[in-house]
Amino acid sequence: MRPMTKPAKKKFRRSDPATKGDIMDIRAEMKSDMSAMEYRILEQMGLLLENFKHDIVGATKDGIDSLKTRVTRLERHTGLAAAA
Repeated sequence: MRPMTKPAKKKFRRSDPATKGDIMDIRAEMKSDMSAMEYRILEQMGLLLENFKHDIVGATKDGIDSLKTRVTRLERHTGLAAAA
């Protein structure tokens, strides 16, 4: 069995009228290109959301660690015992 290959594109002159088949071929090609582009966009959005989530989690953790450090320092400075 021969491997499937794309048929060679016909050379058209601008004066040639487009046939229904030509229009259907162009439509199918555009649909394929749009599907590939949609996939790439969704893939990039997934990566952006993953990075955003990672940044938010990191910022929250950093903020909590910073607050814990401040509270501990204030407790030592004021002589208060830690509540935990």
